[in-house]
Amino acid sequence: MSGGYVYKSSPANAWSEKIGVISTLGFIDKMKSLTVSLLLLVAISTLNCQGSGSSSNKVDRLLQMRQKHGWPTASSGLNIYAMADCSGPSSVFQTLVISGSTETRFEQKSGSRHILGVNRPDSAWMHDFAGDTTVAVDDATICFLINHELHAIAFYPEKRYGQWAEEKDTIYYSEGAKMLTFLDIKGGRVKIFYEEESWRPLGFSIENHLGRGAKQVDVLFENWQEWEGRQVFTEARFLQGEDVYRYKFTEISFGELSDDAFNESKPIILP
Repeated sequence: MSGGYVYKSSPANAWSEKIGVISTLGFIDKMKSLTVSLLLLVAISTLNCQGSGSSSNKVDRLLQMRQKHGWPTASSGLNIYAMADCSGPSSVFQTLVISGSTETRFEQKSGSRHILGVNRPDSAWMHDFAGDTTVAVDDATICFLINHELHAIAFYPEKRYGQWAEEKDTIYYSEGAKMLTFLDIKGGRVKIFYEEESWRPLGFSIENHLGRGAKQVDVLFENWQEWEGRQVFTEARFLQGEDVYRYKFTEISFGELSDDAFNESKPIILP
């Protein structure tokens, strides 16, 4: 169960070449050499563009991907509220993630354990409801918070990790995929995978910076449905070594968020 104060209003169903003086003597030979050099430069430049893609082309592909799946092309689409029933190797729990344009709220409850993490441009902190304590967090924990923004990562990765560093064709869990590689704030590689034809998000692979558990974590997006006109995955799996964590989303909403969503230390997940 969750509290209902997150939105300002209820949603509708709620990233110099040196030029020398050419003498008349030998002019033709030098011009031939210059022409060959220029052609080589053009060829190299073309290959580089084909390998990495210009910034504008990269952004265009993400805009087209969002549009194809019914998501707003602008970052205003980042107002996402996602509640999930979850299970892991030894527990069941609830997880709430709220993604604003530049903010993250992560709340998780398992029995008496109830924590809240908030990341804003000016601060980041964790609150323990049981002990009523709040502490500032380091970059490793900020990565942990951001890496739970599954829908934001899938559809607006450049807003969470900046401009991507690499694009290539690959295979992700038996599916042909386009892989986009970003860097997180600790310099870890974030690899996001899209179905090669439709650009449907398949999942992503991250580095675990917390120092416990397997170093690599893979996430798979599953069970796609339409919610409020958008194509969304309603389930996800976190694969960390031999451990598997399953998320089944029970609420996914989009709309303008109130400031309380990222300022308040009171819980939204209720008993």
